[in-house]
Amino acid sequence: MSTSGISSSREKLDEMLQAGKLTEKEHTRLLKAVAPKPGANGYGAKGLGVNRSKLYKNWRAGRIGGLCAGIGNYTGLDPNVVRVLFLGSAVSLTFIGGGGIVLFLLYFVFCALIPWDEEEIATEFRKRGRPALFASLTICLFGLIPLLYSLWIIPELSTIYEETGPNVSSAEFQRTLAGRAFDCASEYILWLRFDDGALFVGLAVAAAVAGIPLLIYTGLCRAAARRAVLVIMLGSGVSWLTFLIGGTLAPLMS
Repeated sequence: MSTSGISSSREKLDEMLQAGKLTEKEHTRLLKAVAPKPGANGYGAKGLGVNRSKLYKNWRAGRIGGLCAGIGNYTGLDPNVVRVLFLGSAVSLTFIGGGGIVLFLLYFVFCALIPWDEEEIATEFRKRGRPALFASLTICLFGLIPLLYSLWIIPELSTIYEETGPNVSSAEFQRTLAGRAFDCASEYILWLRFDDGALFVGLAVAAAVAGIPLLIYTGLCRAAARRAVLVIMLGSGVSWLTFLIGGTLAPLMS
């Protein structure tokens, strides 16, 4: 029921009370019946503007992570206005040194820090998404499989190419697709070194590659958005493996 409808119902109940058509007890009971239910107005589980003492993400009105809807509930603004302001800022900052990407990352950081207004529902939804499986797939596609390939296959390919094929260290080879694939695959091995802090850089990169997709995935409040992130992650991971494996094997097939 809209705000104007609720007000009209209350006025009618007041008139009926004054006319003697309702008792005080009946009047109180009917007032409770027409009162806005949690989340009924789409602005939050506690109603628009009812609880502004703390910022919550809004589960019912959320579209991606519930943050814009929560800010709208906290400030009294329409969530769509907050969304337009956010997207406008992100697009504008994209043309200023890629600041839009940083803003989107901050969005999901705040999504991780700010609680839901309906935490139990959000927790159950998050569990159904199997975040541990999502993280495992991300680590395998972007970390474990390329690392094992670099440790076991790349040295053998380097030996084969040195004996029968192109010189993998030559500038001419480095400019080819295979050369770029070799460089990327070799980075996995270089990050395992203990000198020059390479290991710490490798660990930081691994944490970012695994952590950022998981941060986004677990911060979503709609199944369609979660499926989209899963598809993008799987597609990117398969493309990355195709580039590494196909690129480094390309000279053998030419």
